[in-house]
Amino acid sequence: MSYFFYQSLTTFDTHKTDKLFIHIKNIFMPATEKISLKHHCLNILEKQIHDMESTMDDIYVALEEETKSSAGDKYETNRAQLQIEQDRLDKQLEHLKHQYHALYKATHDPQSSIEDGCTVELEVDGKPLSVYISIALGAVEFNGKKWQVISEISPLAQWLKDKKTGDSFSANGKKYSVKSVI
Repeated sequence: MSYFFYQSLTTFDTHKTDKLFIHIKNIFMPATEKISLKHHCLNILEKQIHDMESTMDDIYVALEEETKSSAGDKYETNRAQLQIEQDRLDKQLEHLKHQYHALYKATHDPQSSIEDGCTVELEVDGKPLSVYISIALGAVEFNGKKWQVISEISPLAQWLKDKKTGDSFSANGKKYSVKSVI
């Protein structure tokens, strides 16, 4: 079976288990879990994009229906409202597609310090918090665990930048402790 070893970035065979692991400072996380989390987030974005496109199709049909009608001012008002909604959805769709492509292209090599693409296990005021630094997606449930999927430009990601396992800091009146960085 293959293992991914952080120090040398090479693979080697072993007969102990059939899972792929990333080794960082004696902390093991299945590499497939990190990759699966990324794919889970991509699937969420794909669904959001599909839903947005479906809604836009409905608006397009409604605009076509309005074109067939000729009820004067009511016609113009409804058409203008539909056009405004279509423009708003176009911007949201463009943003979703940008996020999708950014996440898709992102490399998620193991890191020793926190940066974009990392998964981070934190303790915040004594409570555990799992964070995936990639895109601004918010709270995500994955494999029975809640993750905060945040952008690298978010305040939390900025506070965490370049921190390492074992580092502690305070921000916004809370005490943060970095338990692991993958």
